[in-house]
Amino acid sequence: MLLSYGAAAAVEAAPPELVRAAELLPPSADFPIVRQSAVCAFAPELRHLDRLPTTQPWTRPVAIVLFGGLPGQPPGTRAVVMRPTREVLARRVVAEALAAGEAQLLDRELSPVTADSGAAARHAVYLALFVSPPADPGVTASCTALGQHP
Repeated sequence: MLLSYGAAAAVEAAPPELVRAAELLPPSADFPIVRQSAVCAFAPELRHLDRLPTTQPWTRPVAIVLFGGLPGQPPGTRAVVMRPTREVLARRVVAEALAAGEAQLLDRELSPVTADSGAAARHAVYLALFVSPPADPGVTASCTALGQHP
């Protein structure tokens, strides 16, 4: 389940290892797949900074999972971070996720970018989804990590 992201906390710096891991992400247009697979951030075999497993074995979401350390990340949540293409940022589904508080735009240093500014899309490099633990841990049973076969 995605957690609503409230008002941005005071801007703090992300640890350098998180920034380096995010820099390795290629631009992706897979926001719908990343959003659908976000529950896999709680797959039992997953480690901090691993690639996001998928709920659809024929897809390969290009996103990493952060257990903590992202500025503004609520305690107990995991962040799924992707590098969206400009076309993805312009899509209505992303705008709706941002408006609903399900997603947060991030700059190059993984600091939150306020979505209400007109220049937000110009400064946004990453998109984070904050995911709370699923009520039923069994929902992650269908998650398939890269290189695994169902």
